[in-house]
This record gives sequence, structure tokens and C-alpha cells, in this order.
Amino acid sequence: MKPQTTTVQFCEVSDPGPPKTDLGDVALRENDPVYRLHRGNSPLILSAPHTGWKVPEHMIDRDGSPLGAPAWWFDPKLPQHRHEVCDWGTAELVERINRLIPHISSISSNVSRLVVEKNRKWEYAITPESSEYGPKICIPGNHNISTKQLSERKAIYDAYTAAENDLISDIKHAHNGAANIALHSFAPEWHGHGRDYEIGITYFEDTTLSELIEHALIERMGRRAASQYPYNLKNGQFSDKIAAPSLSQKHDAPFVMIEIRNDLLQDLQRLEETAELLSDIIHNIQQNPEYEQCLSRNPASKSRETALSPAIPAYGVA
Repeated sequence: MKPQTTTVQFCEVSDPGPPKTDLGDVALRENDPVYRLHRGNSPLILSAPHTGWKVPEHMIDRDGSPLGAPAWWFDPKLPQHRHEVCDWGTAELVERINRLIPHISSISSNVSRLVVEKNRKWEYAITPESSEYGPKICIPGNHNISTKQLSERKAIYDAYTAAENDLISDIKHAHNGAANIALHSFAPEWHGHGRDYEIGITYFEDTTLSELIEHALIERMGRRAASQYPYNLKNGQFSDKIAAPSLSQKHDAPFVMIEIRNDLLQDLQRLEETAELLSDIIHNIQQNPEYEQCLSRNPASKSRETALSPAIPAYGVA
């Protein structure tokens, strides 16, 4: 199935934003890798499909607009950059967790989610418009896509998803089990609504892994954490679009998504604290007597209190 692309007569973004962006920080050159892979010797995997902000060089207009959108959206050096481009802070978070617990494998993307959504099914992998802050804004480069341009996006998508699949498969074979912990970030506001929770956990089925992580978050963070937040995969919200359920079922590898409010990752001290928090939770899970049960889609025992703060209505997209 092809992505749901559209044809429009006119699509333009009028958003001058901050001063001119250095496109050297944004352009993905021809031989640049589209993902980063770290192989450890643990059955636990960190996946982060939205860490990248780069756009293939030939997809940047002559006036310096990546996909026809304002260049500052993609600028990692600017605090005003846009969340639709990237889960800002997650690249640095994965790097620090790998430094703290190097035996954990990880895969993360170098390419912006606006080029192609690596965590979605292919038919939903192109984002034609943005609605992060209110009225929908057209992304010019994601309309009127030619067959050749679509094949270029598919090559990036296939490279990342094949590498993730192979990583899970190899770890499953080596350890007779695997588990996928996805790391994402969300914006502090959505359509003018403030988001008070700092960390959310979401998953499409109850497993021992989801139970242990949920329990650890409430124990460490109390009411600053929420279950099925900032969106709910368990009730079907977005689960028909993301690729994780089928990948999890294919390898019998439980899947849990941890979402961090991105202001916790923009400040160096808070980034380090968040990395230490998640590393400590992962380390404790590895020491837990139920750890082996975390490596398959075993249903949660519900033997402990895991009820987090009730999630408020979701404002966002996966």
C-alpha cells in the first residue's frame, strides 16, 4: 500500500521565524547514514525513530526551505524549533543512556519525521500537514510527490525499519527473548493546552514489562507521571497507524513507549537527570525476579498497584 499522499494547487508556509538557519546542521548528504545503531549484549532494546532532524540535501529548496517549510523548524541550535520535525532531546537522551548502560542496544534515526515517519506503517508514513499549535499548516514538500520522490522516501523508511527488525531478531535469537522500549518526547503545549505531566507511558497491551516500568515511574515520580499519555495506544488511538504492534507480535517482543516532555531534555542538567532516572529503572528491571518474563508478551500479573495519574484527554500524535 502506498502512503496517503495528496495533490494540491497551492501550498505555502508564511512563517519567517528567527534569523537564518545554518543548513549545514540540517542537510543529510548523499552518503550520510539514515540511522544510528548501537549493539549491546542485553535482550533490552531502545528504539527512537524520531531523534533525527535532517532532510536529504536535494529535498531542500533553492531558497533554503527543507520540504518547503521554514528552515528554523529544523534547527537544533534554536529553542524555537518545531516538534513536528523531531522529538527534540531524544537523540541526546539515547546517547546518555547508552553511556550509562552500554550493554543496552539502541537504534535511532538521523532523518526528520517530516521526511518519513519510521514508526508508522508505510501507508501512513508521509505527513502532509502540521497541526502542532492550532490550525493545520501545509507542508509543501509532502504534497504532489512524484513516484521517484516516493521511492526515495521508501528507501529511507526501509533502511530504518529493516535495521530495527534485524536488531530485534538477532537479539531474540541470541537471548531467547527481546523487549523494545521506545523513547519519544512531546511538546509542553498542544493547541494552547499546557501539559502538566512530565513523563508518560503508553502501550497497546498489558505485559510484565509495561507493569514493571509503570510501577517504577509512579514510585519515582508520583503525580508527575501518567499512564497512556500523551495518547492512548491501549484503546486503539493511533495503534492502527503505528508499526510497533505487528513488529511486537512477529518477534513475541513486548513493546512499551516512554514519552518525555521535551523541556526536560532541553536543559543539560534535566537531560542528565532524566537519563539517570530511566537508566536506573532499566537497571532495576534487569535485577527484578520477573525480568525473564519481560522478554516475551506475557500478560501482566497485576500483582501490584500500578495505577498512575489518570491521563487527561490526549493532545498529540504518535
